[in-house]
Amino acid sequence: MRTKTNQTLIVMLLTIAATTGSVQAYAETNEGNKAMSAQTQNTIDADDSVVVDTVSPDALSSEDTMASDTVSPGDTASPADTTSATISLWDIIKKKIGGNMQLVRDCINRMLNDSASKSMNIEEKAIAFFGRTLLPEYEKNHVGITEFQDVAEKAEDSMNQKTYLAKLNKFLERDPLNLQVLTAKFAVLIHLDSIHTPQGQRVKHLFFDILDVIANTGNGTKQKPFLVTCVPEEYLFITYELYGDNVIKQALIRDKVQMDVLYLDKKPKYFESDKVYFDVTLAFETERMEFGPGK
Repeated sequence: MRTKTNQTLIVMLLTIAATTGSVQAYAETNEGNKAMSAQTQNTIDADDSVVVDTVSPDALSSEDTMASDTVSPGDTASPADTTSATISLWDIIKKKIGGNMQLVRDCINRMLNDSASKSMNIEEKAIAFFGRTLLPEYEKNHVGITEFQDVAEKAEDSMNQKTYLAKLNKFLERDPLNLQVLTAKFAVLIHLDSIHTPQGQRVKHLFFDILDVIANTGNGTKQKPFLVTCVPEEYLFITYELYGDNVIKQALIRDKVQMDVLYLDKKPKYFESDKVYFDVTLAFETERMEFGPGK
């Protein structure tokens, strides 16, 4: 199952490689989102899913940072990989939701509304982004890796960018918080010089909101891995949030919490280690929807 996932992922990443620079450059020069890493912000605490505060990195030594609660990825020095996470944050989020699908839908609707999303805390956004995979309609509506890859390949070969945009919009009607599709749409709108339109601004805000949600699920270490909904998000997060590239190896760690560790050829611009850990508990669940028995 994971072999097939990684094969299709490699092809998909190649199709968006040409647009990586434009999205990174826009994020760096126009959004200023990296400045947030040095400011106090809310994070998701894996102990009981309450909202806690992080502290400016300048106020902490590396030892203090490692001992603190979950911090944003740019604020931490990676400790020795001696202990692993003992519980997946996904289990904590599911417990928080408690089967209340209306809560999930309400959080999604607020996150999609520019005004309402401004009043949401990071925990509510996490309920929207991760909790959407619990909705009864998600298995039917979610955009699978291979489905997205097929469209992206055609766009790379011959498809008009406006036609490609229309197909991406159809995907987002089904799954409006899909990070793969939002990343592709962000790149297309930059290419079409439409990022400053109302549509472009909505995509931009969702794109950075989702990266922020993932960033606040951990610190990328073995003790506190970042939580993702699928394997492609690992690569997108490293590229667009940590500003890293050239993943040279990916390994699966089977422990109390199943994790992917991605090895890079050098430390990313906004991270203190050349390896990044991701909690794939939820990713395994979504992979089964696409690659499970009978698929």
